Amino acid sequence: MSATDGWPVAAIAKVKDFQPYTLGNSYKSHHLWKLNYLWNLDKHRNMALHSIQSDTIFIVAKGIPVEEWKFDDGTTVKIPLSAKDKVRFNPRPTIQVFFGDEERGIEMTIEDLGDMYDFVSREVVPALLGFIP
Repeated sequence: MSATDGWPVAAIAKVKDFQPYTLGNSYKSHHLWKLNYLWNLDKHRNMALHSIQSDTIFIVAKGIPVEEWKFDDGTTVKIPLSAKDKVRFNPRPTIQVFFGDEERGIEMTIEDLGDMYDFVSREVVPALLGFIP
């Protein structure tokens, strides 16, 4: 038995139009493939939060020596303790949360989840509404 048994042929054609395989090798970029991945991931374990990124801005007075070490996942800054009154940290963190599985190359942000919602609510649902009795 198929999930589309009893559906009108035109409705089945619409559903096929939205299938991720229509993108060929780039199927993992399709909103419905990502949504299905998250659906299955959530059923079998907790939602995978694989990293958080945050930025902090700091302002240093001229003439203060600053040492900086950059890494793949951040930066370490060294400022002389004697200059602490001449340094101002301006914590305006921008936090980026990533969902998915880095090992499988699937990374989604809150914005990606919003894009998926928009795609389904603005394209998929309206395309199928005419077939719902």
